[in-house]
Amino acid sequence: MRIVIISGSHPRHKYFVEKIAETGMLKGLVIQKRENMVFEPPIGLKYGLKKLFIHHFQLRDEMEKKYFGSIDMKHLKKNVPFIEVDEADLNGHLVESFIKEVRADMIISYGPGLIHENILKLVNGNAFNLHGGLSPWYKGSATMFWPFYFLEPNYVGTTFHYITSRIDAGGIVHQSVPQLQYGDCMHEVSCKAVVQASEDVFKLLSKLQTGEILTGHPQKKNGKLFLDRDWRPEHLKLIYEVYNDNIVDLFLDGEINIDNNPQLIDALKN
Repeated sequence: MRIVIISGSHPRHKYFVEKIAETGMLKGLVIQKRENMVFEPPIGLKYGLKKLFIHHFQLRDEMEKKYFGSIDMKHLKKNVPFIEVDEADLNGHLVESFIKEVRADMIISYGPGLIHENILKLVNGNAFNLHGGLSPWYKGSATMFWPFYFLEPNYVGTTFHYITSRIDAGGIVHQSVPQLQYGDCMHEVSCKAVVQASEDVFKLLSKLQTGEILTGHPQKKNGKLFLDRDWRPEHLKLIYEVYNDNIVDLFLDGEINIDNNPQLIDALKN
């Protein structure tokens, strides 16, 4: 197999890329430049919310550095052809030509914008996405934040699925969740989910090398598609002021979300 990864530029995306590169099947890399890890607070935000906003994104940055370090991928780029693009050029001629040039027969994406049909057809639809969220329950944007807001920390996980023209709607191949431990904050669980997913996808690709086929299970349940505009700074109050980012501890103590666990699709079970 000759894999092209189309990824974002955040530390978690780079961590995933480096893990998949260990399979020896990575033949090309397309990196879409993403927004900065630490956002500036919206103009006019009141002091209390501004403080929460800054804390939230600084903590995210700290957790990603803790789990993923400062990955520059210089050594990888010396051995694997790569291009860097903005989101506007993600589905353009440059990416098309690159995929043809490296003779890719599979695309794996994690963290870029929506990949269009003109790119997918280059590998005959043999394309997969690692979605940072458990689909169909949490689809779209900020899907590792919303489980905490709805007091379901055990619904923080990832979904490895076939890519279609619809957002997070392709057949599900595999889902995974991290092991929750006392003291885990929201961003820590999110990082642990990426580490677990990277290990699992590595194993899935190893199975493919032996001739196994990855079955896509239709997404039958109706979930929630979260949009960027659904998230507001006010949501941070519940996480940090009401629960002091101790939602995992409350779950492990059996005080919230009792007997409500996702039924995961596990392609590594056998």
